[in-house]
Amino acid sequence: CSSLTSITIPESVTSIGERAFSGCSNLTSITIPESVTSIGSSAFEDCDSLTSVTIPDSVTSIGSSAFKNCTSLTNVTIPNSVTSIDDQAFDFCTSLTRVDYTGTIDQWVEIEFGNYTSNPLYYAKNLYINNELVTSAVLTTATKISDSAFCLVNIS
Repeated sequence: CSSLTSITIPESVTSIGERAFSGCSNLTSITIPESVTSIGSSAFEDCDSLTSVTIPDSVTSIGSSAFKNCTSLTNVTIPNSVTSIDDQAFDFCTSLTRVDYTGTIDQWVEIEFGNYTSNPLYYAKNLYINNELVTSAVLTTATKISDSAFCLVNIS
């Protein structure tokens, strides 16, 4: 699929399977519909021209290596519906500079990260909650703080 540059997935799709678009090296944009609830392992691995991803509110899980080696990815939007992001989901996404999260800081810290490179903050360093840069964190309702929740984030 090296000549594929964009994808629009129809509303009839409920999941994106393992390695579905892996290796689509010229893919620059994807539109994931609200009907999708899971993104499979390595679904977009090695899509090294992909620059931005907005994950819809319907997605609850992101599989291992889902966006691994997406080296042009600069920002990702993750909804508060996501409860787990598996191992290496954002491994080698070295251009990431911004993670937008649509929930609260309490919801963010409860996401189950498979390992430190499953958290996009490992590369991005900047977490934005509802479009505001997180510079301090006051947890009020969290019942746990998951492994790698603030992995290498600059928080004072």
